[in-house]
Amino acid sequence: MWQQSSGADASGKNMYSGKQDEDSGIVDSGFLSGPIPVSSDISEDISGDIEPPRVEDEPQKLVGEVENEGSSMRVDSGVDLGLSESLSQLSIKNVKLNQLGGRERTDSIQPEPILEPIVVEVEEKQHRHEEEEHIEPWQLYYIQDSDGDTQLHIAIIQGFLEAAAFSLIKMVPHPCLLDIINDDGQAPLHLAVLTKQPRIVRRLILGGADPSLRDSRGNTALHLACAANDLAAARALTDSLAPIERNHLGVHKKIPALPQNLEQINYQGETCLHVAAAKNQVDLVRLLLRLGADLEAREGLSGKTALHIAIENGCHSVVSFLLRECRPCLDAENYAGLTAYQIAICLDSQLATDLVKLGATPEPLPESDSEGSEDSADEDDVYLMPRLGPRIGVRV
Repeated sequence: MWQQSSGADASGKNMYSGKQDEDSGIVDSGFLSGPIPVSSDISEDISGDIEPPRVEDEPQKLVGEVENEGSSMRVDSGVDLGLSESLSQLSIKNVKLNQLGGRERTDSIQPEPILEPIVVEVEEKQHRHEEEEHIEPWQLYYIQDSDGDTQLHIAIIQGFLEAAAFSLIKMVPHPCLLDIINDDGQAPLHLAVLTKQPRIVRRLILGGADPSLRDSRGNTALHLACAANDLAAARALTDSLAPIERNHLGVHKKIPALPQNLEQINYQGETCLHVAAAKNQVDLVRLLLRLGADLEAREGLSGKTALHIAIENGCHSVVSFLLRECRPCLDAENYAGLTAYQIAICLDSQLATDLVKLGATPEPLPESDSEGSEDSADEDDVYLMPRLGPRIGVRV
């Protein structure tokens, strides 16, 4: 135990003048604290010019110093006071060791180097890569969009971009790019016919577009021209090459084979002549026959010729033209075994009379079987003639 100091020196510091009590009744703590320096000794060591360290918040207290001066007894803490006093003079600077907590850095901590991308090298490599794989303009204009259309498709659809369409046709390195089909099954040649632009149709043909290309229904551009009664487009698709047009040939410089195969059929089995006859297009029928179309070609589904089709559809102009100028086979039968005369007597008696005058055989219609035989007959052996008012059953 320590005895309380009896007085204070001139500087106001507490002094310990007593010594450790040697009373046998006191139990030693077992810790050797060593000689205790007196405050007078500490004050002598400190030079008058050097001020003791200041503590901003609260003055440091010596370990073992009794806070309550009224108490006469103090308990030994077991810590060497000489060491504790020197520790009391130390101060900890406010240093942020965790750099993640804030953006400020202290002078004692070296900032980490910032890695910046080398933009120059990346740009040079990219520029070098673009030079090695240079994209031609036609590659940009002939890329298909979400609808499968190229810029040529769009220019033709717009209608007023004829100059743009001509430029796009001229820049193609290969004519196969002119035959790109969009999601609707339409090539630029089909669109040019549907939008009634015969100049673009002709320029596509000179550029190397394939006139026999089919759309989603099997129709060629010439089929579409016949269905739309577009004689100008039909001529653009079939007229032979003029000498002045050789300057507008594509890069392949190949003269197109005109006209196309006129016996090409669509998915309904119809040739261009059948389509023109059904639409009562006399000029187109005349053009196709002059180019070499087969007048006796049979339609694929029912075996009808152009004359059969014209009579069934009431196309009197085409019928008159065929009978006066073309002299078709009047006794040709369709797949149901009916001739042009037999079809005419059901629709136009005057026409049937004219056919007889021109040399048609006036065969009567096949007689229908009795009711009992009709019930027992197989349905596969009976053909019903379409679009003839009364239904006529013909047994094979």
